[in-house]
Amino acid sequence: MAVAIPTVERTKTVEYGEFVMVPKAAHWLDISPLTLQNWISRKRFTAADGLRRFGGSTRIHFPTLKARALAGELLTPAAPC
Repeated sequence: MAVAIPTVERTKTVEYGEFVMVPKAAHWLDISPLTLQNWISRKRFTAADGLRRFGGSTRIHFPTLKARALAGELLTPAAPC
């Protein structure tokens, strides 16, 4: 008798409190890693928001980044017409 093995579908979910690297965070938000690096270099996302640097590695608190990105707090304001 054959036993069916359930498959696990991978989704873009992350556990609360998880720190991820820039490329992975950019992938989960469907943005370019360069865009995320620009937000960091322009101080739109800082250590107070969950940015951590360990040696040459940058880690991001993903739940905080996702909340701020979805709220539109990281986008550049439109230029006045």
